[in-house]
Amino acid sequence: MCSSDLTGAAALGKLDTDGNYISVKDFPAGTFGSWTHIVFAGGIFDVAELFFYNRQTRAGAVGRTALENGEYASVKDFPAGTFGAWSHIVPGAVLFFYRRGTGAAGSGTFDESGNFTDLKDYPSGIFGEFSHILPELFLCNSDTGAAASGKLQDDGNYVDLKEFPSGTFEGWTHIA
Repeated sequence: MCSSDLTGAAALGKLDTDGNYISVKDFPAGTFGSWTHIVFAGGIFDVAELFFYNRQTRAGAVGRTALENGEYASVKDFPAGTFGAWSHIVPGAVLFFYRRGTGAAGSGTFDESGNFTDLKDYPSGIFGEFSHILPELFLCNSDTGAAASGKLQDDGNYVDLKEFPSGTFEGWTHIA
């Protein structure tokens, strides 16, 4: 899904086997709110569950979209102040939340009704200073080149797999 936090417009599309973009559905201005993050939060069959988050207000929403026709259903809205001030949210059935500058983190899930369950909170300083975090949890600081890899378990616990010293990934501005 692509969206504009300025207009609330959005578009849903997919890539075919040749890499061509196929538009599935366009949503007009005002359909969605002003979100700083939209991440995949699970799903079954051809329905994706999405988590919408605004870092400034710390509000959120959960919705579901049918991948074939783009039909969208709002599941639950969370008022301002519900969530922490997260700089990164890593997609998955268990979401990983991270706050750059403090190293605080957390994990949680949404149930079928859109209710959020906070699984694990990690206080400031537990994680280092990271600029990039990828799914499967590769955490990297592009300024120092230090990095770490880990796994997020179903219960929300983080398992550290490997630490990479400063200089290992130094200078990279984009990591995929």
